[in-house]
Amino acid sequence: MPPRYALPPSPWLVRTAIALAAAFCIVYAAAVAPSLIDANLSATTRAFLTGKLVTELVFSLPAATMILVAVVYLFRPGRPRKYLEPRERPPIGVIYLCCGDFDRDALASLARLQYDGDVYLVIHDDARLPDRGVETLVATLPVRPNLRVHILRRPEHTGGKPGAVNYVLREVGHQFEFFLLCDNDSHALDPGCLTRLLAPMADPAVAAVQARNVAIDDRDYGAVNRVLCQAIDVFHLFLDIGQRFGWTPFVGHNALVRRRALEEVGGFTPGCFADDIDLTVRLNLRGQRVVYAGDVSFGEKHPPSYAAFRRRTYKWARGSAQVLRQHALAVLRSREMTLAEKWGFFTFIGFYTQQTLLLLYVAALYLAGPFVLPRSNFNLAATVMAGSIIPVLIFLPVLVFALRHGRLRTLPAFLATCWLGYGATDFPTARGTLGGLLRRRERAWVPTNTIPADGITTPLLLEAGFGVLLLLLPLLVFPPLLATPLTFVIALKFLFIPTMAIVYSDVPVPVRLPRLRRFAVAGALLLLCLSLSATQPSMQPVEQVQVRGKDIVVGGQPYVVQGVHYGPWPPGTGPGRSEYPSAATIEADMQILDELHANTLLVYDPPRYVLDVAWRHGLRVLCAAWIEWPGFATDAFAPRRAEILTHVAGLRDHPALLGWVLGNEIPAWVIAERSAERVAGALGELYRAVKVVDANHFVTHANWPNARSLDLSFFDVCAFNVYALWPPEVVAQGYGSFIRDVLQPIAGNRPLLITEFGTNALEAGEDGQARLDRACWDGLRAAGAVGGFVFEFADEWWKNYSNPKLEGAWWDRVDVLDDHLRHDRDPEEYYGLVTGDRQRKPAFAAIAAMYRGDPPAPVATGTSTWMSGITLAVGAAMLLSLLSLVVAVRHNNRRLASQAADSSSP
Repeated sequence: MPPRYALPPSPWLVRTAIALAAAFCIVYAAAVAPSLIDANLSATTRAFLTGKLVTELVFSLPAATMILVAVVYLFRPGRPRKYLEPRERPPIGVIYLCCGDFDRDALASLARLQYDGDVYLVIHDDARLPDRGVETLVATLPVRPNLRVHILRRPEHTGGKPGAVNYVLREVGHQFEFFLLCDNDSHALDPGCLTRLLAPMADPAVAAVQARNVAIDDRDYGAVNRVLCQAIDVFHLFLDIGQRFGWTPFVGHNALVRRRALEEVGGFTPGCFADDIDLTVRLNLRGQRVVYAGDVSFGEKHPPSYAAFRRRTYKWARGSAQVLRQHALAVLRSREMTLAEKWGFFTFIGFYTQQTLLLLYVAALYLAGPFVLPRSNFNLAATVMAGSIIPVLIFLPVLVFALRHGRLRTLPAFLATCWLGYGATDFPTARGTLGGLLRRRERAWVPTNTIPADGITTPLLLEAGFGVLLLLLPLLVFPPLLATPLTFVIALKFLFIPTMAIVYSDVPVPVRLPRLRRFAVAGALLLLCLSLSATQPSMQPVEQVQVRGKDIVVGGQPYVVQGVHYGPWPPGTGPGRSEYPSAATIEADMQILDELHANTLLVYDPPRYVLDVAWRHGLRVLCAAWIEWPGFATDAFAPRRAEILTHVAGLRDHPALLGWVLGNEIPAWVIAERSAERVAGALGELYRAVKVVDANHFVTHANWPNARSLDLSFFDVCAFNVYALWPPEVVAQGYGSFIRDVLQPIAGNRPLLITEFGTNALEAGEDGQARLDRACWDGLRAAGAVGGFVFEFADEWWKNYSNPKLEGAWWDRVDVLDDHLRHDRDPEEYYGLVTGDRQRKPAFAAIAAMYRGDPPAPVATGTSTWMSGITLAVGAAMLLSLLSLVVAVRHNNRRLASQAADSSSP
């Protein structure tokens, strides 16, 4: 009975990987899914988050496999597999393929192979202009009785490498049952390897024996390529584990193949860019297996130029997609392949498809995400944690390989070059994958080793520009996306692509300076934009704003609203009659407000620059929309409704924004005339329209105790204006008691916010105003309100257009048309903490002491430390990539000049 070498792989690793991935999917989906059913999310945001979740769950499957493969490789005993010495020595063909890339050393090493049987060295030169160096070398080979040499050149150069191999086998294949398939750079490092590769062929189920490929340190390599070529060695990790726990492929060269098994499946497939994997699958579907002989090593060279390296990636990606399209269904249905082999096949062949999907995911997350991600549901801590772990998982196989084989000293350089080399092939991968999946026009097979260096091309500059966008767009729109190392890991690999194109090889390449100058100018302009953005308020909230039960939550912590009702109108001006005060006026007021220790302003219909200035001073803004109630709940309100929604759209992404207030104190006659149900229904419709535009901030209405019977429970936050001296029932019951016993039951399980509190200095006197303002704050906090807004920052000369009829009867007033022109005895004009000309009253000091002594709430920091750090990190990353390119170009041009001088010298 012949020995069995094609043993089925052990399924435990695959089962463990599936269980691990399933557990992650369940836990992660359970954590994320609740946010997807948030009624406040727009359809676009919900679709985006759902796609993001599904993609991340799909990535968890190969990630779990990768983790287990790395761990098993690290701790698995390194016992070589034992093979029985073959009893017979059948003829073996050694097929050497070249196409204008003939390697004298490689061919000489194959001619020195030692074998007791007959060896047929078949050299197939597929170049259209034959390389006569082949004949010259063959003439110098030592004469051996068991070595026969054939030099073939096919008349029709079609089908690429698969076509060449099929041609060779038709011409001379009848002379041998087994053949060693070699590429132009295949170096036989063990002269006795044929006998060792032949041993597993005693098992008739074995169709091919794949040798281990190791890197050759070519003398023509540059410093970068000399490090990068070690990636060839790391591939052993996957084949070694695949042999025992998954699926073993034939990788196209340096493998002994059973000719009869190849013929039974129809030979190689011309036009397939992954003919080796295609053949492996077809063999597997017929019950044939590939064995990995990890103790037999063949040398292999890395692509000599950056253009060749990227073209090889394109070929591999296109070929993998072709195989996936052609055989995926057959593999799933196969009874010949085990679960472990199927899992191994899809993990191996799906690598480039996953990389393409990852590129699309990155583009969506960083280029579209800033505009659609919900600010309130964005978990900054989770993003930072995940973004720190994922880079480790990406490099885990390399780390494990270096650890097991004692290569830690060269590990940093190897990680960096792999990251900037293999990691930056996303676009060639995507082109190849889409070309293979979508059956695009056939592409000619071009040997990658013959592709010369082509310098910095337009596609490379565009890919670098993509890296710039990955950093710049989130920085300007949604900075929390940048608070993770993963972002810089992804972006920098694109930014360094032009530099890699130059330093990959020691052979200098032509650099088109005008194009490079344009790139440098564009980079300088972007850096200028970054430096300017560092001094401007961030265009997105640093901390998310949420409503959780009875709390308003900012950045994960309950937020106590230490607020000031802010009207910016100086004496002689007012809303509806004057232009909105300038940013300089707002800035002067904010410098006064800095002394109050407040953290929030309530402002009606503020322009964006009001929020900009407030953010720079560490203040959030509760934006209120003024509503003229006579036209509300009628067709006449439609234009104002459109204005409100436009205003919401314009400010929804501002970092200073805390929430929205829709209107102030509905008059009793409006409710009586239009009914409570109609008024509440109209407010509910406006609320829902605002939430469609901005689902990430809470919305409320500044209600009045006399209108508390209105059912406004649909608002996110319950808000009331409550004064120390009005209405009378507040005075009778006591300020804090009224809030606790009357308003808290209305709020229910929602936060209760007092949008106006205080008193006027005309009735209470300035000292009385200070005392009552302080008492209101103590009462509302004791009653469980989340905070409030003292009314008002400054005395308002323009209020009410009316005067008291008699001194002391302050609220028995008569309309005066020119009332706004003078500061008179109207109590509405005396609520300010400062006078109209910004002189501080005693109440100002009382509020400052009160807010300073209250437990601190999370206060916005407009140009926060972490935001400045992110801005500097982005600028440093772009500057580093630009400087590295300048240095590389200068060094490259010196080498070009040196070459030109050498060629011109006699």
